[in-house]
Amino acid sequence: MLDALMLTFALAGDPAAGAAAPAQAVPPDRAARRARMDQEEIEEFLEEVEEYLEHRSKAREELPKLKDKAEPEDVTAYAEGLADNIRERRRGAKQGDIFTPRLAPAFRRIFARELARTGHDRKVVLTEGNPTGDEERLPAPKVAVNAQYIPAAPLSTVPPTLLLALPTLPEEVEYRFVGRSLILRDSVANLIIDFIPNAVP
Repeated sequence: MLDALMLTFALAGDPAAGAAAPAQAVPPDRAARRARMDQEEIEEFLEEVEEYLEHRSKAREELPKLKDKAEPEDVTAYAEGLADNIRERRRGAKQGDIFTPRLAPAFRRIFARELARTGHDRKVVLTEGNPTGDEERLPAPKVAVNAQYIPAAPLSTVPPTLLLALPTLPEEVEYRFVGRSLILRDSVANLIIDFIPNAVP
């Protein structure tokens, strides 16, 4: 009984007792971890990419093998044939098949953080090689799944700091930007595999 009374008086005399704990700021390192993709998200994304590569591999098997020292026109014809075969195998493909609704916000988090560090990287993404449709009067590539990335169109720069924050891709596939959209591009077939609209804040 005495112990209970002493505890009651002690709490009554402590102005902090019963008060809500003050909100704690999120440490910068934890905020950085939140901005990056977790292992589960990375694995899910790479599984989607791998599924695309399986379609691509089967599409390649249907083409004559390209010679080691092929002429430029043969390389172009091979790329066009590969793109046609991939399209045929992905006839039902749509935006969000690889950059799924669960994964797209993770990519946007990364861009929001990494491109906010300095205005320079954002400017690089939006200007250096980013096709805007006015280079030599060429139209900008149409951003759509299975659309051709115009061979004559420039390729945007992706800053190294941004690449380090993104999942590493196999050599057949690369990240590029068209305007503010992030695209996943087949580097040989010159094909837009998937995209995230307005990915750049």
